[in-house]
This record gives sequence, C-alpha cells and structure tokens, in this order.
Amino acid sequence: MNFTDHLREEHAYLRALADKVGQEKPALAAQLGRHAGDPDVECLIQGAAMLNAGLRQRLEDGFPEVTQGHLARTWPFPLRPIPACGVVNVSAKASTLDAPLTLPAGESLSLLSDGRTQVFQTCHALTLQPLALIDRQLLVTHSHSEIRLTFQYQGPGNTWPTQPLSLFLGDDPQVAATLTLWCEQHQDRPVLQVEGRQWVLETVLSSPRPTADNRILPHEGETTWALQSLAEYLYLPHVNDFLTLDFGPMHSGLTLGNSRTFTVILTFNGEIPLTQAQLASAFMLHCVPVISLAAQKSAPLRLLPGQSVYPLPYADDRWVYAITGVSMLEEPDTLRRGRRVQFQPDSELTPESRYAPDAALALFYTVRVSGDVLGRMQHELVLCNSAGEPLTEPPCRAVVCDLLTTSAHSPTLPLGSPFLLGMAVTDTLDVTTVTRFSTPYPAVVDSHHHWRLMACLSFSPALLNHRETVQRAIDDFCLHARHNLPQVRHIRRAVEGITAVKTEPVNTLMGERLRRGLQMTLTLDDQAFDSPGEAYTFAAALSVFFTHCLTTNSFLLLDVITEPSQRRWALPLARGQRAMM
Repeated sequence: MNFTDHLREEHAYLRALADKVGQEKPALAAQLGRHAGDPDVECLIQGAAMLNAGLRQRLEDGFPEVTQGHLARTWPFPLRPIPACGVVNVSAKASTLDAPLTLPAGESLSLLSDGRTQVFQTCHALTLQPLALIDRQLLVTHSHSEIRLTFQYQGPGNTWPTQPLSLFLGDDPQVAATLTLWCEQHQDRPVLQVEGRQWVLETVLSSPRPTADNRILPHEGETTWALQSLAEYLYLPHVNDFLTLDFGPMHSGLTLGNSRTFTVILTFNGEIPLTQAQLASAFMLHCVPVISLAAQKSAPLRLLPGQSVYPLPYADDRWVYAITGVSMLEEPDTLRRGRRVQFQPDSELTPESRYAPDAALALFYTVRVSGDVLGRMQHELVLCNSAGEPLTEPPCRAVVCDLLTTSAHSPTLPLGSPFLLGMAVTDTLDVTTVTRFSTPYPAVVDSHHHWRLMACLSFSPALLNHRETVQRAIDDFCLHARHNLPQVRHIRRAVEGITAVKTEPVNTLMGERLRRGLQMTLTLDDQAFDSPGEAYTFAAALSVFFTHCLTTNSFLLLDVITEPSQRRWALPLARGQRAMM
C-alpha cells in the first residue's frame, strides 16, 4: 500500500472513532459528529490521519533498504518501471530497396502523440528483404487445413538469396495464439511452390528459441532472463506473437519465374478454427517490437561540501528506467587539460578496492529510490570513495547522469500512425504502428513481493513438484495490482487454471553424454482461458520460466493436458539456465 491508501484508511478510522465518541457523549456531538461541520476539528482529524499514515507506511513497508540493494545487484527488473510496448511495421517505399537492409536493435523512433514527442527504440534487429506478402488464402476441411502465403520478390534479377523470415501474427491476441498453437503442434512440413514446382521444406514455421539475447526489456546478467521472460509475457502483449520461417539449406538462392512470386503452403492436421477474414492481418513481414525508452542526460548536479546525497530532478511525464552512468568534468589547470572522469557503480566496490593502486582516484555511486506523498518516484544519487565512505569533499563542481527514461503515458493513436526513423535512410522507409501500445507501469520500490521475488533467484527443482508452489511463484509477479487490476485478475485466473502438476526424473542422451532431466505434466482448466491457443502460449511461457529452476546440465520436458477437452501438447526440450556452481 502507498501513502494515499494509508491516509484514506486512517482518515476513515478517525472519522468513525469521532462519530462513536459523539454518540456516547452527546455533549461532544456538536463538535465531533459527522455533520458537525467544525473546520478546526476536521483539520485536526486530517492532520492526525496524515501523521499516522506516514507512521503506518514505515511500519508496514517491505524493508526497501534491504531489498533494493540486493535486487539492484542481482536482478533490477522488479525495481524498474515497465515501459509502453507495441509493434511497428517497417516498409520500403516503392522501388527503393534492392538488397537486404538491417536495422540494428536499439534504433531510435519517435512519434507525436497528444502534443508530446515520444521516443521509442527497437527491441530486436530487423532485416528488411525485397519481398512483399501479396496474398493469403485459407482452405479448411474437416480433416485438413491449408494456409497459402504468396510472396513477391521485388529485388534485382530473378533469384532471391533465401534467408529466414520473421512473421508477425497480427494484432488480435486470440488469432495470434491460435496460429502459434497450430503451427507448433498440428503442422506438417511446409511446401514451397514456384511456378508449378514444389519442394518440401525441412523445417516448420515455429517461434524463435527463447534466449538471453532476444528479450524485450534491457536486462543485466545471464542468469535471470528466464524470470524476466515470464514478466514480459504477462505485461507486454504481442511481443511473443512472432514466428520464423526458415527455408533451410538453399545456398544458391531461390530462382523465380517471370511472375517473380513463390508460395509457401502451411499444412495442418485438422480443422483450424479461423476464418479468411481473421487471416487478413496475420503473417505480416518486417515487423519489430518497440518500447518507450530514450537515452538522455540529466541536468548538472552541483556538488556541495559536506553533502554526498543528491536528489535527481524529475518530470511528471517521464520515469527514470535506469541510471547507466555518472561522470564529471575535471577542471583544467596550468599543468593539464580537463578530462571526463567516470564514477563506477557500487556493484564494482569490493573490500579490496581501497588497496588498489588508483584507490585515491576511484569514485563510486549508488542509487536510492523512494516514493513521495504523491506516489512519484524520487531517485537519489549517493557518492562515495573507494573505502565506501560518503564523498563529502567534492572532487569537482558538478556531475552529470546518463539516464534511460520512459514515458508515463501510453500513446493513444490509431493503427497505421507514422513514426519518424532516426537514421540516414529515413527517406526510403516508412514506419507505422500495427498494434495498440500497452499500458506503462510505474516502478514498485517498496513491496513485500520483493522478498518473494528475491527467493525466485534460488529456485530449485523441488518447486515444480507441487501445484501450490508453482502457483505462488507465478503470482509473485503480480506487482502492479493497484495500477491495472483487470490485467492482474486475468493473470490470476490463468494461475488458478493450473489444476495439477506431476514431475518425475527422466534420462536422455544429449550428444555423447547421458543427462538427467525432469519430465513434467501440467494440467490446465479450459475454463480459465479464452481459447486453447491462450492456454498453449501460457504453458509455453511457463516452460521457459521453469528452466530457471534447473542447472545447465539438465533439461525440462513439459507435457500439457487440458481438461475437460483432454487436449495434449508436448513442448520441445528446454535446457536449464542456472549455473551449476
């Protein structure tokens, strides 16, 4: 609970207590009664409520002075805001793309929304191909379904050097979930058709393999990305609605006919529950997730003698996501020129730091975050020397912080709104939105959830033996109940849909070694999900999350059963992510 919640409860309690005293002692009813209207008494009640609210907030907090330091070093994600996220389409203007063009991850984009310029950045690298998806056809029978995707090559010549294609499944989450389920569980090998000739591809259309490198939000370390992947699934829609089409070992390229078109035929066993209209906006080329993050510098913080803690100024419409660096400009003198000196984060401060050869010149910083009365986040910069002592003698006049900031508001724009691309090829590319942007969530810096999330860092395979512990581990990620209650209810409905968990050890041969892993059977309730596709994507997200419980020499085989429909899905083998030592 924040200060406002405590203030509301304390005021209601004192008001009810005053009414009770007024009823028991009629002589005081004129001053203490609810309808007395005495402004002095009401002011006294409000002042006492404010004092008590501050005291209660301190007594009932989650000891942020402990949790912040630990999480900041090991897993800072729970302490940071969740930026607004969406998916954009990047397309080349007519006859301007003759060869593949790669946009790197972190490319800056900007758009104008409600009179404000908001800056976004791409989450992944995106390779633009001289291709266009010109037709989608759905053929459905009682025992067989086909989706035909026709592409047109727009580059020079008649030979396209084949590369894997990333396809976005559309802005409808239920359609995207259904396509993910059917492509990964009911698909035969695709067929490539060119001018009447056909080849069977060796790989199927499938989701990209989750790794530490394809996360949406920035993260530190290689040990917590599986935990962060679950949070991204729960709070960032559409980011997992991508499939990759790999054409296999076609080293010489794909030779096309006069029409310069080719068709990929996706064949499914069974009747896929989709219509031609629902397929119209699916399988989009050249799409990439973007998040509301912008790199900027803070205003210079003037250093004062005897002071080591400096609050950062903040704007109401932006939140600080992370402080990536602190630097100062060393003043020039008669013997040397001025130079930029970097402060090191306190994670680099060790007991041996004071004995380093340059210990006298080493400077460190730490960041403390707290909430004010209005619920705004206040960041404080704490400076210290190599011995961990407060830096009360300023080594310079001012320091500057390198910040990552995010907008506190989600853009409210219709689909197809244009972006401005911050690179030299702006004149040849168009960038437009293809989904709504998700809700941004402010940072939660004081919560009892942080203790349970810290426990996530030491999960063991024993967690997966019981349904209650699995449900509690997922529920620990519901940090933002007061900011988006409908979303949290949706998450908890899915968690309650886990009706049974069963695990047993299993051995398999991996390479030339016999490995011991875990065979897990997860039973889900059909009524807890809007569609079978949603149940499948939820189970797939849990499969990645559970790998944090297993060491790198182990693995997880997850089987999913839905009741009462008795659907069965076998998810691919997932390697453990925790280091053995």
